[in-house]
Amino acid sequence: MRLLSSVTKKALLAFGYPRLNIDPTTIDNDNLSNNNNSKNTASSLYNVGATKIRMSTDLPACQLFYPADDDLKKKKNENSQKFIPYFRKEAVTGMIDYLNGFGDGVLQMLEEKSHPCQQYYDCNPITMTTMNRNNENNDNDESNNTINKFPLLLFSHGLGGNMELYTELCAMIASYGYIVVAIEHEDGSASYAASSASSASFDDDEKKVKEQEKQIPYQQPFSNAKVPYSRQKVLDMRTPMLEQRVNELQQIYNYMATTTTNENDVPVPSSSELVQKIISITNLDELHLVGHSFGGATQLLAAQQWMTSKAVKERTETERIKSSSATTIIGTADSSGDGGIATAVVAAPAPATTTTIVTTNTISNTATTKIPPIPKSIMVLDAWCYALSDEILNNGISISISVVDDDDDDDDEQQAQQQYPKIISILSQDWALTNQERKQTLQFLKNCNNNNVSSYYAKDSVHQSFSDTECWLPTYIARKTFGMRGMKEDRHITIRSCVQEFIKQTQTSTQEQTTGTQQNNDDNNNNNDNNILIPFPYK
Repeated sequence: MRLLSSVTKKALLAFGYPRLNIDPTTIDNDNLSNNNNSKNTASSLYNVGATKIRMSTDLPACQLFYPADDDLKKKKNENSQKFIPYFRKEAVTGMIDYLNGFGDGVLQMLEEKSHPCQQYYDCNPITMTTMNRNNENNDNDESNNTINKFPLLLFSHGLGGNMELYTELCAMIASYGYIVVAIEHEDGSASYAASSASSASFDDDEKKVKEQEKQIPYQQPFSNAKVPYSRQKVLDMRTPMLEQRVNELQQIYNYMATTTTNENDVPVPSSSELVQKIISITNLDELHLVGHSFGGATQLLAAQQWMTSKAVKERTETERIKSSSATTIIGTADSSGDGGIATAVVAAPAPATTTTIVTTNTISNTATTKIPPIPKSIMVLDAWCYALSDEILNNGISISISVVDDDDDDDDEQQAQQQYPKIISILSQDWALTNQERKQTLQFLKNCNNNNVSSYYAKDSVHQSFSDTECWLPTYIARKTFGMRGMKEDRHITIRSCVQEFIKQTQTSTQEQTTGTQQNNDDNNNNNDNNILIPFPYK
């Protein structure tokens, strides 16, 4: 049996499996050869670099994807001479354990497959200097005098996932100009994760640090035969996990927000020079959240908690400012000359359903390092909201924050813009049509701001279609034997359609993102190029 598995593994590798394709402009079917290091075409603007790292000893490990510098020939040549694995060996072992030994002997192909970003792995990120060099005809463009920064996207994996399992999706998004952080959660939901020992230091060599890491085993569901599977059983187990996951997302964001400079604008050392460079080109004010399954529920909960906390904090600040400015000194003496002080009362009640920031139209990270900014978008794929309580589902994401633009020359005509995150929910066809636990996902969406919700299902897809597993095996086996792909689903098509929809929705005007005036989902029904995403009613 072991010999058969070994032969199968070698045959799959010989035929190019897993057939990863990080170029969102191409589809790799069985009759097409796989090109791991293909340069992105015009529709995807950047080559993608990647690195697996623990940014700090007190943070979860993660895989970073970022727009890479195309001019580093020496580094690219070095990478071409060495092997960079797609999966870590320990992550493969963890996945086999998660599957109770299934796939042992075959899944080792994941650690023997080269990383799809190998050509630019650990390369420096692209900078404005590089972009100016590549756009010599734009020397007079004023934008060239500013530092180019890319939006930050935090990705949360599902049950049994890890930092590698969504490489294709994350790398595709990064190719459009995003800094993507694929976190490996340490809550016991990952097929493999390891916590760093408190004594570990990044002054230690990599081997010593790894030796001090402690594996976190996957937590199996409560094995109480007297209590059948139920939502309450799920809530009892998953609620603490969700809280830890949200905290880990916030810790990652806070680390990135405070690494480049501290309160005195003094550079702070990072775990590596590469991470410092990546953070330096990250726009920390533009945050996007993406998650699959349990990771989708994680991101919805994170956004709800952060927006609620921010609203409460800023409402308190607004009330404090209103209170302190309720009387304004307009003179040092009244008309009778007795030395009294004349005052004028200013009354400007804020709307009951919004919170007003009276400083600037940009959320300050130095002032609010504990709460990440309002996400510009949240894309959830088969969000497993069955693990969220009714209170969370009924609250949804309906809180808005009013941001006052004080850049206007006329202070008397400052306008407050209500800011909601765009929510993109994409279910697999399997979940949308057959899984009864979708009801909780639709319940959450129903309680969000309607103008900002886009709900779809991906035609012919299954739950695993959003992860890399859809391209690990030949089509016939993936479809009919292991259910890794829908019976009529082409390889890569679901992931590519999700990425295209994300880009289409997020790379719109700032006004549309902040005011909630974009077209309703019903007016934008067939806006994906392949007609893969079908509108799915959530009311």
